[in-house]
Amino acid sequence: MMIRSVRNWIQTAVSRVWAGDERFSDTREQDSVSLYVCQPCNVTYISTDLCSCPNCGGAVEVTPTASELGFC
Repeated sequence: MMIRSVRNWIQTAVSRVWAGDERFSDTREQDSVSLYVCQPCNVTYISTDLCSCPNCGGAVEVTPTASELGFC
């Protein structure tokens, strides 16, 4: 539930800021973003592809989606 809330909040905020901006229109191909967490830093990142933590250089884990967790 928390992941869905965060994702919905981000999508709503971004759509309001970029509404009408052709650079972000639905007609162009959109990259799929995921949440990545660095356990040692206790930080979550939003990225299209992230292999290591920009802060400590350690490994990051992809946060499962709501559907992967069986919530939808």
